[in-house]
Amino acid sequence: MRKNIHGLQLEIQAVSGLLHHSVFYVHLLDAICMEYNTTRPHLRYTEYGRIIKSYVDYILTIQDREKRSRAARQVVDMMMMANPQFKHIEEYKHKLWDHLHIMSDFRLDVDAPYPIPPREAASFKRPEPMTYPDGKIKNRTFGKNFERFMERATQSDDPEKLKGFAEAAAYYIKLAYLNWNNEHVTDDSVKADLARMSDNKLSVDETYNLDNVKGGTAYQQNYALDKKKTKKHFKKPFRSNGGGKKFFKKR
Repeated sequence: MRKNIHGLQLEIQAVSGLLHHSVFYVHLLDAICMEYNTTRPHLRYTEYGRIIKSYVDYILTIQDREKRSRAARQVVDMMMMANPQFKHIEEYKHKLWDHLHIMSDFRLDVDAPYPIPPREAASFKRPEPMTYPDGKIKNRTFGKNFERFMERATQSDDPEKLKGFAEAAAYYIKLAYLNWNNEHVTDDSVKADLARMSDNKLSVDETYNLDNVKGGTAYQQNYALDKKKTKKHFKKPFRSNGGGKKFFKKR
């Protein structure tokens, strides 16, 4: 117990700065060593710990406004230790001052660089649950976004746009087939599926070639590439029919 108290004393002396008054030190030590979490009030921001909450409670007892403001600035600097990488961001400093006022129950009267936040900022409202889409997907292989794309494409009357929509849809259809099937997919089957899903409103020319479409997931492509590199850079050890001097290469 004495070792823990001694380590606690060193920690308080290292971070307290100007808050090293004997009265504050005794108050904080009593609050930490003589109480249990079951008897303490609810901690609003657990990321700062009980020590910061004790600092805030003590600041409220300081009568001098200048000393109280100086102590509040040092408490904010201590709160900043939780995320020191954000210490130069102005919004993060504003957030820390807001948390300081909320932890003091908006009773802290100091010369702060930011205005006191409204009490509504301390109230937590549970967000409304997100609605899950109930629409059924006709072609699960291509997804819901592809169906929306086809609906948008079939509403166009411009021949040039219809041609572009048809070529893009045909390219994606074959790409999806190759990602989910190891077998070869012919262009005729892709064009037939395109006409079926668009109600015969989209079609590609007979000369349109889809042989340049390469499917496969990213894992499969990376695996094949790594296997090719390994096979290319792998060197078999030098072997000879006999032993002795013939085993070594002559330079």
